[in-house]
Amino acid sequence: MPFQFESDRRWALDSSSMVMALPLPLKYRSPARATLALLGLGLGCCLLGAACGPQLQRPTVSQEEVSEERERQRELALSLYVKRAKRLYRVSSRLRTKGAELCGDGLKPHFGLMWMYEGMLGKDMKEAARSVLGADRRLRVLYVVPRAPAAQAGLRRGDALVAIDGEDAGEGEPALKVFSAHSGSRLSLTVERDGEAMDLVLDGADACPYPVSLFTGDAINAFADGRSVGLTTGMLRFTESDAELALVVGHELAHNVLDHVSKQQTNVLAGTFLGALVDVA
Repeated sequence: MPFQFESDRRWALDSSSMVMALPLPLKYRSPARATLALLGLGLGCCLLGAACGPQLQRPTVSQEEVSEERERQRELALSLYVKRAKRLYRVSSRLRTKGAELCGDGLKPHFGLMWMYEGMLGKDMKEAARSVLGADRRLRVLYVVPRAPAAQAGLRRGDALVAIDGEDAGEGEPALKVFSAHSGSRLSLTVERDGEAMDLVLDGADACPYPVSLFTGDAINAFADGRSVGLTTGMLRFTESDAELALVVGHELAHNVLDHVSKQQTNVLAGTFLGALVDVA
């Protein structure tokens, strides 16, 4: 049975149910007009509710505030990265020196220090490197592994490199290249500390010739390429203790020592190295 309306108490009827409807004016008593009236009433209620609801306003932020927040985020990211890089370097230094007898021929002298300068992390990170690390154009000590040759010689964080084996080292990248090119087990450095020059002699410890580097990336991964070892920041988060981290690093070092990579290259990560907070010895 189609919809019908009768008397002042209107009823909507179909073949199976009876539903009470709203009283309607006479001009809306046809089914089509009644339907349109109800739709209009519902739409009006929706619009009224939307107009009375809370309105979200986009905050106004100046370009200066955006730049300041961006720089704060860079500083936080750099601080966290350096903390993880130091941890990895400390753990891997011990493995490379204490396990040197397992690495066969080709051992390299290891001094146990990390260098920094303001441009090592790229142009965008210069200000963060200055504010977080105290970096400038000179090559400075970022970290010294406890009880390593550098620590025994008296090097400290912040010492600025002046000369290597009596030759002027220059600044920044050129100084890093001069240091990296040194091949002897004894290293004579002239550094500046608090405005005074100091001559120090470092006797390197024999170590496996595979530097260990930290790559940025959320993937929990580590890899060996036959010449070096790399771990992602995701792996550093995953390994809660230094013992767990040492297990991962030792596993990858073993791939290189046993020449697994040249036999069958596996477990290779395509990653991006954040910067040159590198193990140069």
